[in-house]
Amino acid sequence: MNTIRYFCLHLLLPITLGFGATIVHADDAAITRRLDDVCRIISGLPVMYDSTFTGQFLKQVPPMKLGMLVQQLTTETGPCISMRIVERRSAYQVAAEATTKNGFSIPVLLTIEAQAPYLIAGLFLRPPVKAVATLDSLGKNFAALSGRTSFTVTNLTGGSVIASINTAEHLPVGSTFKLYVLGELVRSIRQKERSWTDIVRLDSAFRSLPSGRLHTWPHGSPLTLHTLAAMMISESDNTATDALIRLLGPNKVAQQQSAMGHDRPELNLPFLTTLQAFKLKYGPGDLVAKYVGKPSEDKVAMLTAIDTAITHDSISFTMDPTAVDSIEWFATTAELTRAMDWLRRDALMHKDPTALEILGINRGVQIDRSWKRACYKGGSEPGVINMTYLLEHSNGTWYAVSGTWLNPTGSVDETRFAGLMERAVQLLAK
Repeated sequence: MNTIRYFCLHLLLPITLGFGATIVHADDAAITRRLDDVCRIISGLPVMYDSTFTGQFLKQVPPMKLGMLVQQLTTETGPCISMRIVERRSAYQVAAEATTKNGFSIPVLLTIEAQAPYLIAGLFLRPPVKAVATLDSLGKNFAALSGRTSFTVTNLTGGSVIASINTAEHLPVGSTFKLYVLGELVRSIRQKERSWTDIVRLDSAFRSLPSGRLHTWPHGSPLTLHTLAAMMISESDNTATDALIRLLGPNKVAQQQSAMGHDRPELNLPFLTTLQAFKLKYGPGDLVAKYVGKPSEDKVAMLTAIDTAITHDSISFTMDPTAVDSIEWFATTAELTRAMDWLRRDALMHKDPTALEILGINRGVQIDRSWKRACYKGGSEPGVINMTYLLEHSNGTWYAVSGTWLNPTGSVDETRFAGLMERAVQLLAK
């Protein structure tokens, strides 16, 4: 296989800059001192790394790499001007928030050692969040992004739209399409066609490419449908996704889109596996031109042919946006919130929260304790990013939040976008 950098059809979590330590007891002065060190690092000021971080941390994240990561994260924020503790997670771990000169806040999770001098053993920096006061103001930040954007916030319990921008346009959503695969799996289980505990064996002939891990697993590896679904959602595992699509049937998944509130499911016909999308976009020859605009039966025949004719070795990726307006999965943000609502209503009706629990494994951004339940799926590829949430407040109110950003001629700033989405969730919690 060619040595290439694969792009991921999912939203990457913010970078974890270290590892947790054993939690015992520490005094406030030690925590405060280390938070001050983090503030200096965010500001680009010099720090004595050897006397600030543990050796294990610096082995994994050397000072130069740490500086580069922080610089990427804080390009727009300006220097740190203050740091406050938001929550005591334990005697040696705190959730904190850095306030910056340009009006951003940066969520911080800090873990220090259990003994003096209380070196930093773990540091987790979330995307910077612009300190806007209302969802309407936040919407203007989405609208200001280059390219095309869509954003919607809905009170599902009350049935009202709280905020919305361009919710009628069908934009590419990357791996968020996997909500429809999960929906078809849930439907088949409700109809007693399948069970969460059914075993599927991996077929190496149809292994996809990263994101995920299953593409490295042996042929014939047995996995339950629950495991495949959990890996598809929490890790955006493409091989797990394709295994489910082939098992359930792409036409069945396509039909399920309508049941989950998609107004134009024909936009996603034929319903592609991730590997088919990779091959069309990045395989040899101009496959996009041969595929786009052809009758449906011709497309199906072409997909059948490339399943075997194009090998993994012949796929050459680029980090530039490629056919994002034609070879993708399309949905409006309003449709994605309806998809989440379908999964919510199904879980409540059947008193089976399994799908919601799977959607809660990876929460995407930091979720505070105001939320009783947080379900998430996101997706990204060069030029595309989507994040979609289903949230249950501690007061029992259910909300859905979805945002999409398409920049067909350039990259999208995933960190900036995730910061906007995190701020939306924060504002809803108040």
